Amino acid sequence: MTLHWAEAIRSEGVVRGPYAKAARPLIDDRDVAEAVVRTLLDDGHDGASYFLTGSESLTREQRAETIGAMIGRPVCYEETPREEARRMMLRTWPREPADAVLANVALQVTEPELPSPDLEHITGHPPRPFRAGGGSRRRVPLRSRSAEWSVMAGGGGVCPSGGWSRLGG
Repeated sequence: MTLHWAEAIRSEGVVRGPYAKAARPLIDDRDVAEAVVRTLLDDGHDGASYFLTGSESLTREQRAETIGAMIGRPVCYEETPREEARRMMLRTWPREPADAVLANVALQVTEPELPSPDLEHITGHPPRPFRAGGGSRRRVPLRSRSAEWSVMAGGGGVCPSGGWSRLGG
């Protein structure tokens, strides 16, 4: 889920950021955990690399609306200029990762990330849909900016919206 939106949603019901039409298939934490267990316990995964995603690509606007429906009050996404978003990111991020993330999100406007079949291949079932509950992360309160980034930075890459994970060796 998009944990770094938590405080804005809680305080005013408005998420601000660039590229409202950027789309990607966010993955449920439970699906990631299950895929990790399967790749560790089942044969046939040595040396494999997987791209894990959720079941459908949603724009940032659609994610905000979905979260609003889940919590029972309106939530909207207000698009801000890229440079404003970059200035905000540079308060806590180094320049290169911030620019790389913004470039990736900009690309998702014209080339939305598509769902991958990898999770179903590993687990035998399709990913849980974001619209059906958004995953277990929706219950985790966000208390500090450092916690926000540590949750999303993870092994070797930066993923501000928590949508992808890579497994394999």
